[in-house]
Amino acid sequence: MIFFGMAVLCITAILLSLCLGSAKLSPSDVWKAVTEGADCGVAGRIFWYSRLPRTLACVLAGAGLAVSGAIIQNVLEGESMDPLLYLSSSLFIVGMGLLFLRLQPLLVRLIFLAGKKFWKPASYASFMENI
Repeated sequence: MIFFGMAVLCITAILLSLCLGSAKLSPSDVWKAVTEGADCGVAGRIFWYSRLPRTLACVLAGAGLAVSGAIIQNVLEGESMDPLLYLSSSLFIVGMGLLFLRLQPLLVRLIFLAGKKFWKPASYASFMENI
């Protein structure tokens, strides 16, 4: 019963991630994009080039984490399953993310200084828009 509930929750999350975003797509828009492909307009391009690749990447990352957790539990045989084993790696990832957010303006300035002799103003504006 728990497995069924988790499967329903996972499928619901996948469907919501395909429909919700800065440009909201209705379920009928998503179905139209699936059946007609990327040629069905803006909704099709949003679905095929943005939403579906990101959703699939998230699903694969979650599956990889689940498999790695199962492997760790099998290797350690449950004897030394310490919560700090997971907490330390999670805190490291959060810390590196916060460090990158702090260093991001400096990295952008460094990239600008390195490329300002070679870039035209339009190229720099495009670079800044995509950050």
